[in-house]
Amino acid sequence: MPSTDELKAKAQELAQKGLAMAQNAAAKFNEDLEKVEILQKAEETIRVPKLYIVLALTLMGLSLFMFNAGAQFIVNVVGFVFPAYASFRALEAGDQAEGKIWLGYWVTFGAINLLDFFADFITYWLPFYYLLKLALVVYLTHPHFRGVVHLKKVVSKMGRALTSKFE
Repeated sequence: MPSTDELKAKAQELAQKGLAMAQNAAAKFNEDLEKVEILQKAEETIRVPKLYIVLALTLMGLSLFMFNAGAQFIVNVVGFVFPAYASFRALEAGDQAEGKIWLGYWVTFGAINLLDFFADFITYWLPFYYLLKLALVVYLTHPHFRGVVHLKKVVSKMGRALTSKFE
């Protein structure tokens, strides 16, 4: 069995490795933040490093979501702004396939908000509900995931299974 001194030394070594990893990650992240002009101006104005500004804003945003303060508004803005832009872009380009995808998104987003309205007395008590809803909206809208396409396939299968019983 290792002695107390050996355990302390091992813990100190692990802590130093963890600190070095965190410092490397912070340095890389800080390099990316150098490219953001508004953060440059904020850093010069308030004399606080960009990394701390981003961390503070992130913690503030997560705190708002934890306590549902303004979270519904934020989720609805995220769920509206980019999809509206992408929908108009698809319409202007005459891209019917893309238009169908965004139409599916709007039906889904409307259904989620309708359900949210009627189930508010339940969702109010769910911790991190709006954080999960935000994750769902991002999954549905993000071009990499195309979650609305996957959701349509699942709902279509379920719909066919239900309607086949009545035929």
